[in-house]
Amino acid sequence: MPTAGVDPYARRGIWDLLLKYRQGRTIILSTHHMDEADILGDRIAIISHGKLCCVGSSLYLKNQLGTGYYLTLVKKDPEPSLSSCRNSSSTVVILRHVPAARLVEDLGHELTYVLPYSAAKDGAFVELFKDLDLKLHKLGISSYGVSDTTLEEVRLSPSCLRPNTEGDDCNDSEGDAGTNGHTSSASIRSSRLVRKFPL
Repeated sequence: MPTAGVDPYARRGIWDLLLKYRQGRTIILSTHHMDEADILGDRIAIISHGKLCCVGSSLYLKNQLGTGYYLTLVKKDPEPSLSSCRNSSSTVVILRHVPAARLVEDLGHELTYVLPYSAAKDGAFVELFKDLDLKLHKLGISSYGVSDTTLEEVRLSPSCLRPNTEGDDCNDSEGDAGTNGHTSSASIRSSRLVRKFPL
């Protein structure tokens, strides 16, 4: 773990150094900082219960094990009497464009929905964002933002937390794509314990 016990400024300096000199080299490092793995790793292996549970690029792991995109709406007026009415109006607008969306949090000034990755591929987000822009005031929303699943959430997903008891001979579903001697974040003990995910 190259940045254990290092202050944030020095940590960033180490990252820059690794990123600068990784071309044409294979660098294997282990870390418990998922943001570090996300930034530095072309291929990431996650170990749970002493066993390798998944391997792939950051994007691949997020698509396979992540919950989707988070849409956060910031309410203008968190007054309880108006809030539930506006929340349901917001939900109706979102579900019209992304039927599989679900409200996961209604806390203070913010509403958070999970939007599945498949909706982005279908182009539903474009229409949703246009509709939200037009109806912000009517819905009592001051702003909104979208964020992706983090690698930390992937690491804590049920697929990574439960030990692999199937004992099947699995390999990385992503194959050898993207392994041209770049940075890896891995401590690989046995490729036999990798979960297989359909493409």
